[in-house]
Amino acid sequence: MRSNLIQVSELSHNYACGRSALKSLNLVANDGERIGIVGPNGAGKTTLFLKLCGVIPSRLGQIQIAGLDPADSDQRRQLPNFVGVVFQNPDDQLFGSCLLDDVAFGPLNQGLSAKDAAVRAEDALVVVGLAGFGDRVPHKLSGGEKRRAALAGVLAMRPEILLLDEPTVFLDPRGRREFITLLNQLSGTILIATHDLGLVAETCSRAMVLDNGQISFDGSVSELFNDPERLTAHGLELPSLPALRPESFMRPLAQVR
Repeated sequence: MRSNLIQVSELSHNYACGRSALKSLNLVANDGERIGIVGPNGAGKTTLFLKLCGVIPSRLGQIQIAGLDPADSDQRRQLPNFVGVVFQNPDDQLFGSCLLDDVAFGPLNQGLSAKDAAVRAEDALVVVGLAGFGDRVPHKLSGGEKRRAALAGVLAMRPEILLLDEPTVFLDPRGRREFITLLNQLSGTILIATHDLGLVAETCSRAMVLDNGQISFDGSVSELFNDPERLTAHGLELPSLPALRPESFMRPLAQVR
């Protein structure tokens, strides 16, 4: 177990239009933690993830993630070996003519041979419940299948850290349930940006409230859920039905090896 696997110090970001997305944000996450980063739309959740993976530049020393600083170009090139991002819209990550080629793209860019990359891709598709889908055309998959396919493309690269941006948005109830079950079978450090508190209740033990570019709460999920005034103040609502997370449901499954 590594402490401070992710460390963010005084991180800010202003877009060209003048909007301030992040304001002197500080964050620490340890190896193996599952953290739900919740907040309303426009709170800065996606911007934070884009900073962590180096898509949006930061200043040297503001971020350390798996021992790497995304602001350093040489270290940023190493990030995909340690950090995987699943974006809100899976169509942003699915582009191949067949799903197997799509999922194998990452391992190929890590330097694996075509044969080894294909094995990685097939193993990842098994983990996400898409065994036998390798010949399918990605854009013809259902919404839930696309979500799992995008995750497979990340898992095939065997990252230590997963960043999931609104992973249940646009999913129907069955697709959402299947995806939550899948998340609970994965190991590693997982950060989930969402306003779906039911998802957080079933997959995370720690929660952060991010609103207006700042973290206003960092504590246990149960502590957050027992503070309805805080939830209301940040445009959040508890699920209409109690979301239970018995430990017996949490059966960690090693990531693709």
